[in-house]
Amino acid sequence: MLSQKLKGMLCRYNPWTHPRLFSLYDSSDTRRTVPASNSDTMITLSQISSVASKVLSAYVSLAALVTLLRTLAEEIIPDRLRSYIVSSLKRLFLPPSSQLTLIIDQFCGPTSNEIYQAAHIYLPTKISPSHDRIQVGKPSNQSNSTITLPKGAQVEDSFRNIRLQWKLDDDRKLFFELSFDKQFREIVLQSYLPYVIAMSKEVKEEDKEVKIYTRKYATHKTVSWDSIQLHHPATFESLAMDPDQKKAIMEDLERFTKRKELYKKIGKAWKRGYLLYGPSGTGKSSLIAAMANHLKFDIYDLEFTCIINHRHLMSILLSIPRRSIIVIEDIDRIDSGPVSPSSLLKLMDGLWSWNTANEKIWVVTTNRKDVLEAVLIRPGRLDMHIDMSYCTTMNGSKLLSSKYLDTSDHPLFKYIEALMKNKEITAAEVTGEMMKSDNVDLTIGEIVKLLKSKNDVKNEGILENSDLSKHQALEAAGIEESEQRGN
Repeated sequence: MLSQKLKGMLCRYNPWTHPRLFSLYDSSDTRRTVPASNSDTMITLSQISSVASKVLSAYVSLAALVTLLRTLAEEIIPDRLRSYIVSSLKRLFLPPSSQLTLIIDQFCGPTSNEIYQAAHIYLPTKISPSHDRIQVGKPSNQSNSTITLPKGAQVEDSFRNIRLQWKLDDDRKLFFELSFDKQFREIVLQSYLPYVIAMSKEVKEEDKEVKIYTRKYATHKTVSWDSIQLHHPATFESLAMDPDQKKAIMEDLERFTKRKELYKKIGKAWKRGYLLYGPSGTGKSSLIAAMANHLKFDIYDLEFTCIINHRHLMSILLSIPRRSIIVIEDIDRIDSGPVSPSSLLKLMDGLWSWNTANEKIWVVTTNRKDVLEAVLIRPGRLDMHIDMSYCTTMNGSKLLSSKYLDTSDHPLFKYIEALMKNKEITAAEVTGEMMKSDNVDLTIGEIVKLLKSKNDVKNEGILENSDLSKHQALEAAGIEESEQRGN
C-alpha cells in the first residue's frame, strides 16, 4: 500500500508526464524542467530526496529527545508521581476501563498487613501447571520445601464465578495487585478477601512448623526477624512436672484459645500472661517449648539489650503476628535502660494492648520471684504464676527414669522419694546423672549419692521412715555406714 502511494506521488510530479510541466532536452543538461508559466512550481527528484532526508533527520532528533526526556523523568520524577501522571494521561486519552485494581501493601502503617500475609500463604495453593516460573526454597533447618510466588508472577483465582487476577509487584517494597470487574467490588471486599484470610489460616495450620524468632534488626518503621524451626521435643507428656500442675496449665491454655468471643464481650485484650519462676535448670525453657508444641504457636524471643526507646519497642511488638508466644527471659536480670520492664508490661494491659494482643501469650521467666515489683506480676499482666522449683516428689524422677533408663520401678525409688522431701535438686541434675550410664542400678545409686550430698537434714530420720533398710540403701549408693555417720 505504501509503495503504491509513493509511486502515485512520483507520477504526479514526474516532469515527463505532469500535465503542467514540459521537458526540454538539452545537450548540456541530461534533464531540465521548465515551468509552463511563472506561477507554476518546479519540483525535482533531488528536492523530494532532500525533503525525505530532512523528515528522517527530524524524526531521529525527536526520538532522541523523547528518549532523553524519558530518562530524565525516570531519574528526577518520583515513582508515585510518575505513576500518577501516566494514569491521569490514560484517563484522559483512553476509554474508561471496566477493571478495578486493589493495591495490597506488605505493611499497613506500622503493622503488617493481614490481607497481604494471607495472600502470601493462600496464592501458592493456586499455582497451576501452566506456570513456567515459581520460587522454591528450603532452609537447612526445616524439613519441607516452600513454594512462593516470584516477583512479577500472576495467579488467577475464581470466586462465585468471578474471575480474579493476582500479581506480585516490587516497587522498592512488595505489594499485591488484585484486579477484577468493577461490578463485583462489594463481593470482593466483603466476601472474597475474608475468604482468603480464612483459607490461609487453614493452610498455615496444616503445614505448621513451630518456629522460634529472634530479632534481626528494627527501626521505628521496619522490623525484621530471623527464624529457625523449633526442634525442641518437649511435650506436656514428657515434662518432669507434677501431674496436677501440668493438667492445670494445659486446661488454662485450652480455655484461652477458645475464648475469643468472651474476651471481646467483656472488653479485654485477647492475651494471657504466665510467670515461670524457680532456679536455673528446673525446666522453664522446656515448659515454654511444650506450650509452643501443644498450641502450634511460634515463639518470639524478646531481648531488651538492643531496644532503643519506647517507640522502638512498640514497633517490635506490633510486628509480632497473632498466635505467638512472646518470651522475656530472666526479667529480674534486666538492667535499667531506655525501656524498663515495667514500661513493657504496661503495654500488656494499657490502651495499646488491643494492638499488641490478638491471641498472643506472654511468658516471663525469673529465678527469683521475690525481687520483682508487685505491679509487674499482678493479674491482668501475668495471670498464672507457675512454680518451677526443685524436685520434691518422685513423680518427676520416675518419668525421667522411664525416658532415660526404660524403667519406672526400682527398689530404691522409695528411698529416693524420702530424700527428695528435704533436698534441693533440679530436674537438670537428675537428668545429668541418668545420661552418664545405661546401667540402671549404677545410675540409681549415683542419684542416691547425689541426693545424700545435697540433703541438709539428717538422713537418720528419713531412713527410719522409709520401707527400705538403711544398710541396703547406703550399700546401693556405695556409701559406708561409717561415712554416713561422719556426715
